[in-house]
Amino acid sequence: MTVLVQREVADRIVARPGTPDWGPLSIRLQLDHAARTCRPVPAALFWPRPEVESTVVRLERRPGVADRVARAALAALVTGLFQRRRQALGRVLAERLGREAANHALLATGLEASVRAEDLELDRLERLAAVVREQGGSFRG
Repeated sequence: MTVLVQREVADRIVARPGTPDWGPLSIRLQLDHAARTCRPVPAALFWPRPEVESTVVRLERRPGVADRVARAALAALVTGLFQRRRQALGRVLAERLGREAANHALLATGLEASVRAEDLELDRLERLAAVVREQGGSFRG
């Protein structure tokens, strides 16, 4: 799929972990697609001229997409974690799941309690969502 979006949206779509634009939109799209920017589109090419810049983004479907349950678990986890993206993961997990379940999830995924959600790569988030789901935890509600 090739889309034309505002530059700020394109930046979020193709964002990498540890950047200010990395968040739920990036994660959810990159779960199923390899995303890349193709080219900027100057505002002067539109009439009337918009107040924003645009960018062409290419999304290519990844093979072996996550199943519906895994996708829902990841979406719930990401939403919960990114509401407090700069807080330590251990704290957020403990408050949502309880201290014991949080410690288990951190050990099972090899994550430090001090890491922040905004620094986690997609594969680490997927694994964390799976562990939380396996132990019966939820980030819903």
